[in-house]
Amino acid sequence: MKLAPEGSIIIYPLTITWVLGIIAVYVYSWDSLYIVSGVLSILLIFCLNFFRDPKRIVSKQDNLILSPADGKIIKISDLEDPKSGEKLKLISIFLSV
Repeated sequence: MKLAPEGSIIIYPLTITWVLGIIAVYVYSWDSLYIVSGVLSILLIFCLNFFRDPKRIVSKQDNLILSPADGKIIKISDLEDPKSGEKLKLISIFLSV
C-alpha cells in the first residue's frame, strides 16, 4: 500500500508514539496504558486508511474527465464566472470512498 506524502508528517510521529506506547504496556502493565495504546492503535489505523494512495487504472478514451478525488458525484451544475463571464461546470464530489 502506498501512502500519500502529505500524511508523513502525521503518520511517522504517530507510529513512533504507538510503538513507544506498546513498549510501555509491556514494561509497566498499567491499566491506563492499555487504553492509551488502544486509542493510538485506532488513530493509527484511521490515519493509514485516510492517507492511502491507491493505484488507479485510467482508461484511454476521448473526452474523459478524471476526478481529483475518490467519491460519489452528488451534483453537477452550470455556473458563470463573475470575473471573466465564462460558462463553467461545477461538479460536487462527496468523499465517501
